[in-house]
Amino acid sequence: MNTPLVVTTIGATAFLVAWLFYRRSRTTVLRGPHSNNPLLGFTVELARFERPDKLFARWELDHGPVFQIPSLFGAKHVVLCDPKAIAHFYSKDTFTYRQTAAVRLYVKHFFGPGVLWAEGEIHKRQRKALSPAFSNAAIRNVTSIFYDCAYKLKNSWDSTLATATNSKDGVIIEVQQWCFIIPIIAFRVDSIGLAGFSHDFGALDGKRSPVVAAFDSFNYSKMSIGTACLLIIGPFFPSFAQIPVQRNILFANLRRNVEEIADDLLHKNRVEMEANGKMDDKRDKSIVAALLRAESADGNLRLSRDEIVGQNLMLVAGWSITLSITTGLPYLDGVVREILRLHPAIPETMRQAAEDDVIPLSQPIQTPGGSTTDRIFVEKGTLVRVPISHINQAPSLWGEDAAKFLPSRWIGDGLSKTRATELQGYRHLLTFVDGPRACIGRGFATTEFKVCVDTVIESHTAKGEDVARVPLIVRSVERA
Repeated sequence: MNTPLVVTTIGATAFLVAWLFYRRSRTTVLRGPHSNNPLLGFTVELARFERPDKLFARWELDHGPVFQIPSLFGAKHVVLCDPKAIAHFYSKDTFTYRQTAAVRLYVKHFFGPGVLWAEGEIHKRQRKALSPAFSNAAIRNVTSIFYDCAYKLKNSWDSTLATATNSKDGVIIEVQQWCFIIPIIAFRVDSIGLAGFSHDFGALDGKRSPVVAAFDSFNYSKMSIGTACLLIIGPFFPSFAQIPVQRNILFANLRRNVEEIADDLLHKNRVEMEANGKMDDKRDKSIVAALLRAESADGNLRLSRDEIVGQNLMLVAGWSITLSITTGLPYLDGVVREILRLHPAIPETMRQAAEDDVIPLSQPIQTPGGSTTDRIFVEKGTLVRVPISHINQAPSLWGEDAAKFLPSRWIGDGLSKTRATELQGYRHLLTFVDGPRACIGRGFATTEFKVCVDTVIESHTAKGEDVARVPLIVRSVERA
């Protein structure tokens, strides 16, 4: 054993822990919950708790709309539940507030240097390059692809009903299982594959691929001990994020699979451009093709091969936000907005301050010392969190019925009577985040869901003893 090395390592670790515990932060001291674990704080509870939004709700009620929580090695995280503070925070995303080193390393390693990884001017350039690919015109070009996939999904339900003994009475279907294992995942995989980079994964035809396997894992793989440990130590040892635990292996396979597909598409399209001087808009309407057309028209928008691959992985990784606000049907609008509100794909945003900042508040808060302040100082290096799941259903913003599924809250002027209108996110929701990192694929996702609803749900009815629970009895709609 190398005794001097061991002694040095132990000494360095002890020094780091002591420094983290006893250094004085210049960030405004805030009220907040006390943890009985001075080493880990609330890190383990937040990682393992099934509904962390419930924790944030209790903490806001006890300590106010802006508070701090203990984290690793005595560090304090600032939690924002104040609308004005949240708007300020998101407006400075990618510049003043950035992803932690561990998150960026993880994203780059498994998804590539795309817009999910980029910060500052690089993020601004990539976002500008992506904009034409997600314009209304570009989305209209791929709508037919969504319909093709939606009809395949509809046929899956029809086949199940056709083979049932008493199909007229309906068939009991575990809708939740169907929605998350086979048809809906297959619909998302195939529609994103075709619309994103002109590749048919064949998921709706029963083919298996690393993409489908990865999606299955998102819904049914419980967090392993190894993954939980990586979440805890990742902020202090970023390189550990690449350790090959089960979830990381799935991501690695996913990236290799998509890289092969994207490389083939890039090669074909660039050969066509060199031969003809342009690409055939009618032949290839995919997002990648739109990116290549945009960069050929403006050399400043050119993306590298790795950046383009990274954007396609963004499309695949963003599969869970396939929801929409359809127009013309007020109650359906309310239903879908409630789904967006109560079930956001991303439960929270966490960033690290890249420079000192002052965050304004919509109303004064009381500090532990008894004084009041209408702004807080955030020191460079401080971690700031916005608990999206909680904000989307906070009683202080949405009223006492915030936890209830009430589509009617979106009809008429009911919402205007609450403080939810102070939130600046899409439809006063933070589901698609806000600011420079607001989901650029929102239109893509909402159109995909609208097509799915129009094609599949319109052709079937469902009922049960409790419509909020499964199983449900599904039957085809009989038309005269």
